[in-house]
Amino acid sequence: MSLTPSPARYDTDEKRAAFYDALIEHIDELPGVSHAAISRTLPLTGYVGAPVQVIGRVERKLNERPIVAIQNITPEYFETMKIPLKRGREFTSHDDATGVPVVIIDESTARRFWPEYPGGPSPIGQHIHIGSHSPSTEIVGIVADIRQAGLTEEPKPGLYLSSAQQPPESAILMIRTETDPLALVNTVRKQILSLDYDQPVAKVASMNEVMDASEGPLRVMMILLGIFAGAATVIAVIGLYGVISYSVVQRTKEIGIRRALGAQRGNILALVVGHGLRLALGGLLFGICGAFAFARLLQGLLFHISPNDPLTYFAIAFLFLLVALAASYFPAQRATRIDPLATLRIG
Repeated sequence: MSLTPSPARYDTDEKRAAFYDALIEHIDELPGVSHAAISRTLPLTGYVGAPVQVIGRVERKLNERPIVAIQNITPEYFETMKIPLKRGREFTSHDDATGVPVVIIDESTARRFWPEYPGGPSPIGQHIHIGSHSPSTEIVGIVADIRQAGLTEEPKPGLYLSSAQQPPESAILMIRTETDPLALVNTVRKQILSLDYDQPVAKVASMNEVMDASEGPLRVMMILLGIFAGAATVIAVIGLYGVISYSVVQRTKEIGIRRALGAQRGNILALVVGHGLRLALGGLLFGICGAFAFARLLQGLLFHISPNDPLTYFAIAFLFLLVALAASYFPAQRATRIDPLATLRIG
């Protein structure tokens, strides 16, 4: 849920930080709440960026420095969002306005400024400048990447500041619960109003709803693609059956001649079915090559799914082979039951 402390009442960083700390303390005491945290924005919903300069390196102009996503968080943020700590430490209660300015970076930021990471010199203990007028800030931890801009966007380099040192003017309250999170909305709202009766609470949603909103247009697109792909498959199956069946019917006279010359029923079936399967295999080979070539176009629409799925290719190929077998076998079987002399007279 979104919070915007009143600028008139919380006109200093100290007052806002104290409000956030008191709020987290109250929320943590609620039954069913396992963790709670404050951050500037929510994953998958966008980010605020700032230029970063590593102290001790050639200083770049402000507009030439890499932009890194900034989050202002309370200490339990990583546990609440289940973001693993890779190196160093998380924020503690000592990382407040009286402490040394500290920052936690993600692995994308570590690789951006220290390309040899996880090898080479450790970013832990290094100092950076954030923005245009910031004090020297020490890196004390490294966490895993998250997708801040959306599911289809690659993780952006990001860093985390202690909310006790730099509290955001507006914030997101995140709560991890042991039951349905939306069942606690009214209880949480009462706790917030007990601290500040003027505090507006907006944009209440579960992370599942946030994910659905993030991938909503993509989901509609994929459903439509699935419908069109299914329709194309049905049309292709019908077409394949019709073409091969027609080719077998066209060979009825040839089959009659072969029967008259002594060909057995099994020989006729093997001949016709083998011809149909060879046609199908040639088409499948061409189709699979084309599918692999055009699958890259879908890469940007997929999340943690490879467009080159061998099981899918095998299943579709097996389906078309079955159709080709049926389209060849049943008409050929009917043709073998026709009297050769009658077939020749018809011809």
